Amino acid sequence: MAHIAQRRFGQNFLTDKNIAKKIIKQAEIADNETVIEIGPGQGAITVLLSEVAKKVFAIELDRNLIQGLEALAGVHRNISIIPGDALKCYEEVVRRIGRDPYLVVANIPYNITSAIIRTILTTTPVASRVVLMVQKEVAQRMVSKPGDMNLLALSVQLYGDVRKCFDVAPGSFSPQPNVMSAVIEITPHKKNNISEMDPEKILSIARGAFAKKRKLLASNLAETTSHPKSEIVEILTRCAIPTNARAQNLSVKQWAQLCEELESDRT
Repeated sequence: MAHIAQRRFGQNFLTDKNIAKKIIKQAEIADNETVIEIGPGQGAITVLLSEVAKKVFAIELDRNLIQGLEALAGVHRNISIIPGDALKCYEEVVRRIGRDPYLVVANIPYNITSAIIRTILTTTPVASRVVLMVQKEVAQRMVSKPGDMNLLALSVQLYGDVRKCFDVAPGSFSPQPNVMSAVIEITPHKKNNISEMDPEKILSIARGAFAKKRKLLASNLAETTSHPKSEIVEILTRCAIPTNARAQNLSVKQWAQLCEELESDRT
């Protein structure tokens, strides 16, 4: 399918067949599983998915690509092309799948990375696995540990285990991006095994704390919550968190415990 990549859609088409096969292998798709693909582009991964999955739902926003993708679906009958914005129609596709096990495999447009990952992880029933191509820098941020924690890492790790699988060079795409890429795998938690607290509530508290990374956590929380600084210092001590800690120093479990304590002290 001859098509010029559209900058406004963040398109970088995967052209390296070996990388496409490596992504499929990484996903370990069973023949009873359905796959949602976001941004199939020219179908480099789509056909390979159809050869191993029960069903493939490919969501594509660029209408100039739909005709070519529909032609693929005409040959590979277990492919369904969904025209539209994945941020708006992802939940509807999940509803169409019903109770069948499903996973997400995609070379996602890099300009919607954070938003689409949040959509995937907060939609129920949640995917059993998520295998995505993202910018390498973003992948490294997602797998960050205490000391280098960030809001993106926290927002992903509250919902599942994430790991970086392998890097992908710019030459694997057309047009070539200006950055290295990487494939990540997220395994969503089957149940909330970190905290009984709503992850979105934890993130709403953490968002303010990460706003000024150079300031101490206690100072940031005093500015962004209803707790005075003295009270926050007491809560940090109860959670065995150093009072001079910064937002990036905490683990996911420490964030959950801290937010639980902050909320319980309000009641």
